[in-house]
Amino acid sequence: MAGVDVGLLVGLISSLAGALAWYRSLARSQYARERELAHILKNQEQSNLVLRDLVDQVDELGDRLTKHEALLISAIGRQV
Repeated sequence: MAGVDVGLLVGLISSLAGALAWYRSLARSQYARERELAHILKNQEQSNLVLRDLVDQVDELGDRLTKHEALLISAIGRQV
């Protein structure tokens, strides 16, 4: 009878250890998913900042091109 009780005790301890290992693995994978999502969101924010900067640069170049075009047209008009 003592052998059965020891076997039951070993089984319970093994089950508890397995449950703890499963929970630990679950917690780690959840942390990893949250961390990966945070990296993706930060990367997206940085990409948006770079894109906004590029759009501003293109707008500025367009304005400069328009001014140069106007100067060229007026210079050509004076020569004619």
